[in-house]
Amino acid sequence: MLDADETSRVSARLERRSLADLAEAIGANSTWSSVAFRHALRVTVAATAALLIVRGFDLPHGSWMPMTVVLVLVADCGATLVKGLQRVAGTVVGVGIVAILGPLRREAELAAANTSADPHTFCWRALKAPRRD
Repeated sequence: MLDADETSRVSARLERRSLADLAEAIGANSTWSSVAFRHALRVTVAATAALLIVRGFDLPHGSWMPMTVVLVLVADCGATLVKGLQRVAGTVVGVGIVAILGPLRREAELAAANTSADPHTFCWRALKAPRRD
């Protein structure tokens, strides 16, 4: 909670920023030369394409695809590549862990999950399979 002094400082700062200043900042970032505008446009197009793919193919757990696009894409192409590779590496490590721990779970369920092309479904099925004791 803000005390009275902090509230007055915040209020004074907000008063200094006029509506014209905000409109100028929005206008400056609404041009093709703006890095922020181009990035926002790329994210919008990519997330929309991901959503259309999910809906078109009726993918299970498809909400992860557009979310991944939004989280991985950054304004710098090199940084996007690094984040994408880290995400792939994390998925591979996760599949490896499930493959190692999977035999402790139900073998038939693991074999069925192994035929899946989607590593997320593979992990989910392997971990959710009931134990056979």
